[in-house]
Amino acid sequence: GIMAKRRLSTYEGRRSDEWVKIKTAQTQECVVLGWTAPAGARKYFGSLALGVTREGKLAFAGNAGSGFDEKSQKEVFRQLEALPAVKMPFKTIPDGNKTTHWVKPELMANIRFTEWTNEKRMRAPVFLSLRKNVPEPEAPPPLFSKRTGEETVTVDGQRMRIQNLDKIFFPRDGYTKADTIEYYFRIAPYLLPYMTGKPVVMKRYPDGAEKPFFFQKDAGNAMPSWIRKLLIEDTHFVMCDNRATLVYLAQLGCIDHNLWQSSEATLESPDFILFDLDPGDRALVATLVEAAQSLHEAFDQLGLAAYPKTSGAAGMHIYVPLEPVYSYQQARSMAEVICHVVEHRHPKLMTHERSLGKRPHDRVYLDYMQIGLGKTVPPPYSLRPQPGATLSTPLEWAEVRAGLDPRAFTIRTIWSRLAEKGDLFEATLKHRQRLESPTERLEGLAD
Repeated sequence: GIMAKRRLSTYEGRRSDEWVKIKTAQTQECVVLGWTAPAGARKYFGSLALGVTREGKLAFAGNAGSGFDEKSQKEVFRQLEALPAVKMPFKTIPDGNKTTHWVKPELMANIRFTEWTNEKRMRAPVFLSLRKNVPEPEAPPPLFSKRTGEETVTVDGQRMRIQNLDKIFFPRDGYTKADTIEYYFRIAPYLLPYMTGKPVVMKRYPDGAEKPFFFQKDAGNAMPSWIRKLLIEDTHFVMCDNRATLVYLAQLGCIDHNLWQSSEATLESPDFILFDLDPGDRALVATLVEAAQSLHEAFDQLGLAAYPKTSGAAGMHIYVPLEPVYSYQQARSMAEVICHVVEHRHPKLMTHERSLGKRPHDRVYLDYMQIGLGKTVPPPYSLRPQPGATLSTPLEWAEVRAGLDPRAFTIRTIWSRLAEKGDLFEATLKHRQRLESPTERLEGLAD
């Protein structure tokens, strides 16, 4: 890790809040090549044998046996058993893998580790998540044949007329309404999993990102009949479950998207605990990074997996995915206690003071009050009405470090990033966590 001190603080021969230990880590998506036999208390397997591609060839990257509880180990083993057995894929057997069960490489494991060894193995690898090794979806052909005036298009069988294609939506960058709609048309396979099943509060910018906007909760009578709505009390919320709806919302001027934090089947229970970090007007990006990593340290101590993303503006969102069995009050209480503990540890770094007049503006604001029924958050890959046409973009924890530029992730840069890293937020849809054990650990966290 890294030991760091505040620039203007003095050197003291004792522990001090002016110093902070910043853990460093890397993540790597690896091909799962097989598994070793269990030993001791293990029931299903000992570790995963992992590989990466180097110079176009498969190379052994090490074994990962940490990061599993009994439930996740059982689920991973269920998927491993279903894979066809194959011959050992290397010329010589890697150390420690003489009895490895080699399988067809159809699974990818996301692994956290500290560094690469001289033997090009991952040091201290920890399993994070698993996904099927499937090709990334190919980009669809362009939606529009022309990018001016208006055009009638068909999206997934639904015909719609798109007007004012040449209207400028991002004046400082020249991006038009057509650019915005094409982006959503193309990003749909990545974005829709995070929108499906969640009520949408429309935020409409009729004349672009820098002109007045308005919120619209109810779908109204003019919405096409093929768009699904969900009635909650007296409001018909739009449900964006498909690409056609996504395109139609962009046609209405919805540059970004604002979603509930719970799904229709469990509306009273959030799918994640949201930690919203707002640096305000004067806090530096370095302060934001330090705040996020301080929270990350707390999550590790509590045994909670957490996933960071840029907000798309100056701040950062951190999701702690949950089994949707807790109330919003329970989720907010957990977030509040964690925020208070971290603020106590770093009183000059963070604040939870809601009043703008009383809030120290050089500190990061930890806004746990954004957790609530009906409160919204932009999903990953949603555009934001900011200069540069920035996106709310998933991050690896190793990227949350000095030099991070939350505004570097844009409508143009996201494609190369996805090609390199894939969807870093995918685990938030699958890694459901319970709060009983972390709650028991809270007392120790406060010490």
